[in-house]
Amino acid sequence: MSKRAVQTHGQFFLSYLTPGLSVLDCGCGPGSITLSMAPLIAPGKIVGVDFASSQIERATSSAAGTGIHNAEFLIADCYSLPFDDCSFDRIFNHTFMEHLSHPVQAMKEFHRVLKPGGIVGVCSPDWGGFILAPPSEALSAAVKAYTDLQTRNGGDVQVGRKLSLYLAEAGFSNCQMSLHDMSATRPWSSSVSISRFNWNGKGIPGLRRCSGIGANRPVVCSHNAGSLASPTGIHDARPSVLPIPDLLSTSTKQL
Repeated sequence: MSKRAVQTHGQFFLSYLTPGLSVLDCGCGPGSITLSMAPLIAPGKIVGVDFASSQIERATSSAAGTGIHNAEFLIADCYSLPFDDCSFDRIFNHTFMEHLSHPVQAMKEFHRVLKPGGIVGVCSPDWGGFILAPPSEALSAAVKAYTDLQTRNGGDVQVGRKLSLYLAEAGFSNCQMSLHDMSATRPWSSSVSISRFNWNGKGIPGLRRCSGIGANRPVVCSHNAGSLASPTGIHDARPSVLPIPDLLSTSTKQL
């Protein structure tokens, strides 16, 4: 997590970051993404919040080591943020919503502290998009163990597909979604496919093409059909993994 940056893990939000803005990074973890955004919005200020004091300690230490002076880190509860109404121009969070038992309640807090006309950007994985072929009992068991644990802890491993619905329920408008192949940030991947579409309230269309899967060869895949096929009829007995997609949503608070 300490290697993450907005340039690699929040590209969808880059165009909304301009000098002079006030930004909240909710669920900031060790603060690496927060600190990567700070120079982009200077002389504006960015605040990173997290419920875990150990993460805030790491983030504060990292900020001191970088010489960045427009970033602050605070321990905070996402269900009751310690900020006045209309405090921020932008709100961002990465791989956070899937851990929450009440994501809409957190998004309502985002709506409260966001200025009218401000933009929120949310990014969460959806484990429902994980495809493994040929089947591997060991890998399938490992994935199930992780998703079962997160579910028992109150999270939602398929929250990604619900982000725009939840944001709309929290009061946001102009919700848009993108789908990002997480293989972009995996060392075993050679390329990435991104499919962008507008949210229409009717669900998420399947991916048309993904690349960089398996042994760094293109793999054509269809989420709707649930199939994977190797090019030119070559069969590889080793399991090929279609990585869990990140689902990204941006929404606006009405003026």
